[in-house]
Amino acid sequence: MNVGRVGRAATAGGVVAAAQGSAPRAALGCGIGWVPDGSRSSAAVRAGTGPGEGLQTAGRRPSRSVPRRVGAALVVAALAGGALAAAATEPPGVQPGNSSILVVVPSAADDRLAPAREAVAFWNDRLAELGVETRFAEPRLAVGSPVERTLENYARQVAQRATHLPAGDAEPPPPAALVALDADVVLLLSRQDILSFTWPLPRVSPPRYLVVIRRVRGPYRTDPMVTKHVVAHELGHALGLDHNAEPHTLMCGPCQPLTAEPDATGFLPLTDGDRARLVELHGR
Repeated sequence: MNVGRVGRAATAGGVVAAAQGSAPRAALGCGIGWVPDGSRSSAAVRAGTGPGEGLQTAGRRPSRSVPRRVGAALVVAALAGGALAAAATEPPGVQPGNSSILVVVPSAADDRLAPAREAVAFWNDRLAELGVETRFAEPRLAVGSPVERTLENYARQVAQRATHLPAGDAEPPPPAALVALDADVVLLLSRQDILSFTWPLPRVSPPRYLVVIRRVRGPYRTDPMVTKHVVAHELGHALGLDHNAEPHTLMCGPCQPLTAEPDATGFLPLTDGDRARLVELHGR
């Protein structure tokens, strides 16, 4: 099925991600944030650590003198960081075919746009290598869209209540303004310093996802290496991948950021299990 056919009233921007259907499971907080007391949030603790938006090591902030190759490792801490299970069922990911992405962004000058496009290109290259049908279309932008406030409110609700949200038919419906967006994946480059996550839209068919990328405040706020890994990790969830047990990979959870290193693609590597899962879900 071509996921790109999903959508109603088109809006300029945003990214709609394919979702799970009746029993959504959130991959929340795949970017660990700092909290005042030096501990991780309960959401991140539950999910482990992964590449991306923040790093927690033995209760201390990482030194800014950490080698550049560890930039991707920092990504790891945020990526695998917070996949929270709102339900036990694993989402199948976007369906085979061309999947549209709508990026909702506060400003055309947002420094996360270029890394986000790089993450999309990374996945298209990997999917082509695997010989599967699925591709992400060129992301469309919605800059300063009126729907942004609604998405931000929903993102905050999900981030704050994910572990307590009922699953299946009891799951609260997503906002009508989000469902109406003409995209398979809605990628919100959020103004908020909340957990990054991938959220399957409940009771929406074909399946679609909301992917939220936090606005990091701190020393790694404008690090494109971190941002591109966070986005790539979250899009991996939208493709149907779960966290794996390999601490130096893109879909790690938990991760070992200080010893992780990108491969020739410029990203942390996929595992053989990740590749097999993509072929299983998206076909050859």
